[in-house]
Amino acid sequence: MYPAADLSTDAARVAVTPPAPDDGEGRSEYRVLANTVPQVILRILGLFAQLDMLPRRVRMDVVDDMIWVALTVDGLTQHRAEIIAAKLRALIDTEVVDLTWAKTPR
Repeated sequence: MYPAADLSTDAARVAVTPPAPDDGEGRSEYRVLANTVPQVILRILGLFAQLDMLPRRVRMDVVDDMIWVALTVDGLTQHRAEIIAAKLRALIDTEVVDLTWAKTPR
C-alpha cells in the first residue's frame, strides 16, 4: 500500500482558478482574411460544424489574392467567442481574424 498523503501542507493543495464571471450570451462577428486556397472556406466552416454550430450569416469575397470571410454567430459568451477566434487564427492559410462581440439584450 502507498502511504497516505499529508494534505495539510501547502505543497499538497491545488490552486483552482475560479471561472470567469458569466458575461451572458451575445452576437459574435468574425472577419477572417485568408490566402486564396480553396480549402480555407471549408476549414473555417468545418470548425463551426465540429462544434455543432450553425452561423447565422456567412459571406465570402475574393479580392486580389485574398479571401475575406465574414461570419455572424449568435448565442456565444464572450469567452467562448474568443476561444473560437483563437482556433480560427490557428487554421492553415488564415492570415488575420478579427472578433467583435456584443451582449444580446434580454
